[in-house]
Amino acid sequence: MYYFIDNLKHYLESEEIQTERNKRNGVYLGRKYNFTIEKYIVPYNTGSAGYLLDSVAVSKLVTNIDLLHCNPAHEASSEDIYVAICLRNIVDPLYPYDTRDEFGLHRFHSFTPGFLIELEQDLSENLHEDNPELQMFMVRDREMKMGFEYFSKESVSFHYVTPSLMHLIHDFLYHCPRERIQDYFTLFGSDYFIRSNFQVLLKN
Repeated sequence: MYYFIDNLKHYLESEEIQTERNKRNGVYLGRKYNFTIEKYIVPYNTGSAGYLLDSVAVSKLVTNIDLLHCNPAHEASSEDIYVAICLRNIVDPLYPYDTRDEFGLHRFHSFTPGFLIELEQDLSENLHEDNPELQMFMVRDREMKMGFEYFSKESVSFHYVTPSLMHLIHDFLYHCPRERIQDYFTLFGSDYFIRSNFQVLLKN
């Protein structure tokens, strides 16, 4: 997981989020998907993109987590879904906040930028059928967009970022003079995946 700490800090300090926090009902941020359970649609923030709870939300979760309506005896790896179920079943329910920017673009991402760029081509060739996790997310967000229109310039997180790609992203964002950007494209010209990652980062 790679976090853009500057973007995250800016988002959390924004008037939008501070207004939500001042309501004192809790703030539950992340990449929202919909999960269907027993014919009910449960909006939840996926753990793959990371999710954030403010102190009020954490207090609600801790107070209720051992109570029957939070399914304390249930064993599953999908903790993100059950956190959402718990928070929605309490007396003063809390739901995932819409974290998209003013243009409707996402800030939290379940995959790397390069993967989602390449996916445009893969979808046309049905190559996504070999990726069950991607199919799952596409079912849970039927309006999921691909390509450059998916990413907010205020992006906060990307999942599946390898250590080597993490170093490249960090160097590109914080240590590469803008006049040397073309050097990066020349260096990785044969690797479309890495080029795609950098082209997304240029939005930041």
